[in-house]
Amino acid sequence: MNMCADNPIASPVRLVLAVMAIACLPGMSSCDDRSPARSQQDHEINKTWENGSLKVTLQVSQTQITVAQRIRMDLEITAPQGYQLQLTPDPKWTESFELIDLPVEPIAQKGDLIDHRHTYLLEPFIPGEHTLGPVRITAWHTYNPSDRIHLDTEPIDVKVASALATNAGAAQIRDIAGPIGPSAAPLKWIYAVILLTAATMIAAGYIRKRNMAQPQDIQPTGPRPYEVAWRQLQQLLSQGLVEKGQIEAFYTSLSGILRHYIEGRFALAAPAQTTDEFLAGISDSDIFDSDCKQMLADFLNCSDFVKFAHVVPAADIVDRSIETCRGFIHQTGYIAEEPDDETATAGLGDEQ
Repeated sequence: MNMCADNPIASPVRLVLAVMAIACLPGMSSCDDRSPARSQQDHEINKTWENGSLKVTLQVSQTQITVAQRIRMDLEITAPQGYQLQLTPDPKWTESFELIDLPVEPIAQKGDLIDHRHTYLLEPFIPGEHTLGPVRITAWHTYNPSDRIHLDTEPIDVKVASALATNAGAAQIRDIAGPIGPSAAPLKWIYAVILLTAATMIAAGYIRKRNMAQPQDIQPTGPRPYEVAWRQLQQLLSQGLVEKGQIEAFYTSLSGILRHYIEGRFALAAPAQTTDEFLAGISDSDIFDSDCKQMLADFLNCSDFVKFAHVVPAADIVDRSIETCRGFIHQTGYIAEEPDDETATAGLGDEQ
């Protein structure tokens, strides 16, 4: 005996289950693909370009996805020490994708060259064929902004399919069996539940797409400025440049760490300015008090004497420079930004 054919409630129940199964398909198909961590062999595109001392390797996870998946684009950039980097993706990216722009991080140093890694995560808005325009990488020396090197990557064609297109068979729903006599009365409640569920799903999808279509509201993920600066300072001290007599290289990196921290923490263009320009810019500002301004002036002027006048400072002056950089990051960073992990904050204080 076929129970499904004779039971007037069985078909609507199957319909509810089918609708729920279809709604779950995008999430199920994206569990693995939305994870940002991917192994090297998963990169579908791996290309390298060079322009003088600037080298860029582009790795793209995949170029054929569904709307429930994301593309990971990794840029590994090798630039001379003391150079600043700026990455400018094609602005048309945000017309078809939600863009998550992770911070640039130095990952290794090889002599006078430093390797950096930068990652873009792109989530598509709608199905279709899209072209990701080139990313322009610009590098310039900290104290000579006019000395610039440019390098553009190649455009990338991407095909985005509907999340349901690959599951058309699963999306097929049988017709609802008609009501049979007085037993059909409860069906109106089942139909109401089905319509309410479908309306909720449609509304949720609309709100999600509308929010994704506003890239200016996206908050990039990644460590805060003081966390980046603190890690870079510890890495610099672990290299032992002072002990090796590489004083100029040490002060170049030390002042660069502080300048980039000031840029990230206070939105000041410290890396692109000379010391005189930076000090003149903050002279009438109330961001720093008078003692802090004098401390920054002493530190930056000392760094310039070492880097440009080739002055070899005494050991106590080197120690004072390190403590100035460490203390400034510690005092203006974690207290003002209120990190969630209080124990991590206390740990930073203990390391001084």
